[in-house]
Amino acid sequence: MSPDSNRSSGGTPKNRTSTHGCFRIDRVFREYGIRIQRSSGTTDPLEFASRNTLLTQLATRGRRDILELLAEGRVHMQAIVDADAVGDWNSVTKTAAEPKQPLQRPRSNERHQTSDDPEMRSRLSGQPFAARTAADSLRIADADPRNQPLWHTMVDLIIPGLETGAETRRRYATSLQRLRRKLRVFALQDTDSVLNDPSFFKWCRDIKDVPPSELGQAELKELLDRVVNLMHYIATDSATIADLEILPRWAWRVLQHQWEASSADWNHMRRALSAVLTGLLGTVSHPTRGMIMHNVPTLEEFPRVPDLTPQKFKEILSRMPEYLRGAPWVLVITGMRMNEYMTLDDSHLRPNTYSIVVPGTKTRASRGTVHVSPNQWATVIAAVPAPRKAKVLRAAWTDACIKAGVPGVRLHDLRHCLAQWTTDAGVAEKSVQSALRHLDPAMTRRYSMSRESKEVSTMIDRIMTDTSEPQTPSDQGETR
Repeated sequence: MSPDSNRSSGGTPKNRTSTHGCFRIDRVFREYGIRIQRSSGTTDPLEFASRNTLLTQLATRGRRDILELLAEGRVHMQAIVDADAVGDWNSVTKTAAEPKQPLQRPRSNERHQTSDDPEMRSRLSGQPFAARTAADSLRIADADPRNQPLWHTMVDLIIPGLETGAETRRRYATSLQRLRRKLRVFALQDTDSVLNDPSFFKWCRDIKDVPPSELGQAELKELLDRVVNLMHYIATDSATIADLEILPRWAWRVLQHQWEASSADWNHMRRALSAVLTGLLGTVSHPTRGMIMHNVPTLEEFPRVPDLTPQKFKEILSRMPEYLRGAPWVLVITGMRMNEYMTLDDSHLRPNTYSIVVPGTKTRASRGTVHVSPNQWATVIAAVPAPRKAKVLRAAWTDACIKAGVPGVRLHDLRHCLAQWTTDAGVAEKSVQSALRHLDPAMTRRYSMSRESKEVSTMIDRIMTDTSEPQTPSDQGETR
């Protein structure tokens, strides 16, 4: 079966042996009479495509020997990726020729210390070094927690669960996956094209904590080339936790410039990285964690305020299929998060007290009970469980918002609508905090600030539109 015969309509390879397993390579190289049917060693579609491209490059450059080794199972795909990362494909054939030695626990005086690792220093200096395989990383993992394989260890920690809810763990995994993808994508860029972007060069000079702002374009290009090599290495499976220490603050700034997503998305990635490093290193005060997090900048966030009124909300509902209208209605009257709503079934309903037991998918603290007006209970019963999957609900909502002339409003924004509308109606801030299950009152404060801002705007409008003429001091004396 050729790889092209097993693709989805969108062109994404479906070569998987299980739902969450690694993608499987199934390629035929007719010019060499070789068929490769091996695991790609990755569950990331983008990385799978990159590894497929790497095989094509090997075939184009006549490296039949490496393709045969992979087809025979004498080398793993990861060894080829690691060799490509350092530009030394010959190391693959050398590794295959060496007799395999059983892994042994290293003695204490032989344990790897990345902070003094000459290969990392040579990486910064732009000189090549021998590839370190994933097996090498696993061999030294028990010597020092900083030397654990970076990406595999993060996944192993997140999946069984940090001290957070399932939704937070999912978002952490998504954020760290985005970080790895951005590192890989930036490493594939031509530094000349980056430097030819006027906005990038101006941005470097505007950021005070970016040392390259003091360099000329030639020096900046040389420095960027080295950072590109370093980012390429950190994105591989061979990278360790301590390797992140070497990435300077200005390099994180460069990555942030290329992030493309919102400031909130970047900060969430930062929180995910902080939480995982704390879990891996055992303490929040570990010096390695402190150094890494000091280098990752925090961006200023602007609260999301949906431009939606109750009247416009009802108009959007009228443009949705009737059997789906109950879902947004329940979201706005309860303030639940979308994933919390999607987990509800009849067992979560308490009809005698007109309340809903919320599972709390984001954090354990977000578990709680939400009360509903008796007038709304019939709608809740009809909309629980959810009438369709989240993907269908979001698509229908997005389409209805566009038709109503308010694009960009998300289903999660209905949680903010509950808070803002009730606050504007005079509900106490503490009551809104309880309804949203916020632990920190500061998270709810912004709704009161918005209401107070509206009150000020109303008052200044009355002052400025007052048509009565101001009294002069003499007039005021006569009045007395």
